Amino acid sequence: MADLGGGAPADTATAAVTDGSDGAAEPFLRDAWWGRDGRLYATMSSSICDPSGGVPMMPPSLWRLDGTRWVSVDGGPLLAVRQVGAALKAVVTGDGTLYSELRGGAGVRIAADVRSIAAPPGPDDPAAAPAGEPRGPAYGPCLSRAEFERAADAQASTVFEGSPVDLTVTGAVTCQAGQAYAPVRGYDAIGWVVLRYQERRWTWALDPYWRQYGDDPCGAVPARIRARMSC
Repeated sequence: MADLGGGAPADTATAAVTDGSDGAAEPFLRDAWWGRDGRLYATMSSSICDPSGGVPMMPPSLWRLDGTRWVSVDGGPLLAVRQVGAALKAVVTGDGTLYSELRGGAGVRIAADVRSIAAPPGPDDPAAAPAGEPRGPAYGPCLSRAEFERAADAQASTVFEGSPVDLTVTGAVTCQAGQAYAPVRGYDAIGWVVLRYQERRWTWALDPYWRQYGDDPCGAVPARIRARMSC
């Protein structure tokens, strides 16, 4: 934040936008506007950059600057918001649909394929403050046990060079920073599998089978998954 009157610029804290990524994610600001309540709002997201196009962590959502710290207002996903009055706001959802919404009421669809909203701020009104369902810590795409099992099973035969493999997920799926870990049963005593999200799909990343060849997978996974692997 820069004070055009001559004050020193100050950094803002975006930790809540990237929390859960183990320090790997970057925040991206899509839209910012001064609300009629005198506070700064922004639509922000976060993702982990990589050559395959990035791993989304936090979908576009509405944030408010409190001092120097961004706090979640509406978890979205949404591309833009403007609070027109105390009860009325304009919202562009994640698929580009523009709605007008009354506080506590249903939205009215206005247009499709909308990318942004341009609106004058209007007179000061402390009651004209956006509200919504705030989002918790950032999270990457995750899988249910059934989804993990299908994704791993579909690739297992190729990974094990044509051997017939039928995997069963035997415990909870743990996700962090675009990776997913689960304990599995099948193909000798494989024990667990880590999948990685890239190019909009989950691919086989790690398993303990290859440790017999001297490979140590522990350094290649984020902290939450490393703890589950007992590294």
